[in-house]
Amino acid sequence: KRVSGYYKCFENPVPCDIVSPVFGKIAGAAQKHSKKGILTQGSVAIRKINAERDKFEDALLKILAEENHFEFSSFSPPEEIMQTAAKLAATKYSSEKWNEMR
Repeated sequence: KRVSGYYKCFENPVPCDIVSPVFGKIAGAAQKHSKKGILTQGSVAIRKINAERDKFEDALLKILAEENHFEFSSFSPPEEIMQTAAKLAATKYSSEKWNEMR
């Protein structure tokens, strides 16, 4: 069964993705390399596994901190970046065309 939109990137697992015997692919990541740098993006299908976002985030951060000795701190981007991100989300990244092209 093919899906679209939110779960489209979860259709076809590749090596190193996290795959559940019940839900199929539930997490994965990708990298894009260019002359300007590297972009790393990861996705977790929280809705697909019927998890509560806040509880999931708290558990993930706790595991990362304990198992990998990571330390987390709060970060708030400048207002200009937030405005640009909101504009892109509304005009580009929320469109069906954008989400269907993957």
